Parts: sequence; structure tokens; C-alpha cells
Amino acid sequence: MDHSMPRRSENLLENKRAAVLITDGFEEMEYAAAKKAFSSVGALVRTVSPKNGLAHGWHGGQWGNHYLVDDELPETKQDSFDALFIPGGERHALKLIEDPEALAFIESFAKTGKPIAAVGEGTGVLAAAGALSGRKASTDESLRSQVENAGATCVDAPMWEDRGVMTAALAENLPKLLDNLIGRTAGEEAVEIVEAAPEEATQEEVLLAAKVA
Repeated sequence: MDHSMPRRSENLLENKRAAVLITDGFEEMEYAAAKKAFSSVGALVRTVSPKNGLAHGWHGGQWGNHYLVDDELPETKQDSFDALFIPGGERHALKLIEDPEALAFIESFAKTGKPIAAVGEGTGVLAAAGALSGRKASTDESLRSQVENAGATCVDAPMWEDRGVMTAALAENLPKLLDNLIGRTAGEEAVEIVEAAPEEATQEEVLLAAKVA
């Protein structure tokens, strides 16, 4: 998976807070990429979960590492954050969809108009929370019925943004998705590129950065 993104100013999102919502079964690489992207532009990234303590990641078709939860639901509220990202993972999505506290957190976030992004199965979580009603979304064929039943229109596009809610069907489109999410969090339609992106980190480096962040 290509995690390369345009390099932005390292203080672009200074004093901004981003939430990454996870539970057991989340895709580690997508989680790690989001943490790295937001941290690189000065945002404080918090791992939010209905779980207490640790959440178990999914990597390469099997269970991966455990990650520390920073803020637990339902005590954590959306007004503490400026942006929300939901990674994919089939098991992860099913657990969030069955969790009323997670859905309430997403729903309250969507009502504020603050930027939200989801990739892969994370789009199904947005649908379950009502965040896609009346919107268009980029989604995999396997989620089409679920998304359409939630009042959304599926589009055949690598990524789609509709009134602050961004979706990407496939993980290969994650760099563009995160780039847009960061731009919207900064309140910009187009963010200045300050220099070429450095050499891409290995998957192991990305995961390590996420674990220690």
C-alpha cells in the first residue's frame, strides 16, 4: 500500500485535535497512516474507542498488535476534536456498528459539520451512524446495499467528499483521503505544498511510529 502524501507545513494543524475511532479488528496500516499524517502537520492525535485499555489490530490477514486507547467512550465527546477518521477492517466495522456509544459519537460529530473521513469498511460505520444520509459516498460493491439503505448514493470514484464527509472505497486511495481530511481540518480548499515528500517509510516504520506516538 502506498502511504506517500504531499508534505505540508509541520505546524499546519497546530492546536488542532484529531480523533481516530477504533475497536478490535481495525486495519493497522490505515490507523498508522492516519496517525502519522496528522502528527506530521502538528495535530494532536487521540485514539478513541469504546474499549477500555487496549484495542487489537488486524494486519496481513491476521491479528496484529495491541494499541493503547487514549480516550474511552462514552466519556469522550466530539467537542474535544476538530476531525474524525475511521479506518477499515471487517471485524472492526461490525463491532462499531453494534456499539451504540460509537454510533452516537459519530452521529454527534456529523451534526457539527466538522470534517470526517472513513476508508473501506469504515464507510459502513458512517452509514450505520446516519452520517451518510442524503450524501454521496465512494464505497466497495460489498457495502453498496448497506450504504444505499442508509439514504446515501454510491459513486464510482476513488474518493468522494460531500459536505465535509469524505469516503474512499479502497485503502490504495488512503493518501488522497487523508490529504483532503487534513486540508478541510485546516479550513482550506487547497493547501500549499511546501516540499516534495521524503522517501516512503516501510510498513514496519509506520506501525512503530503509531505504537510510540
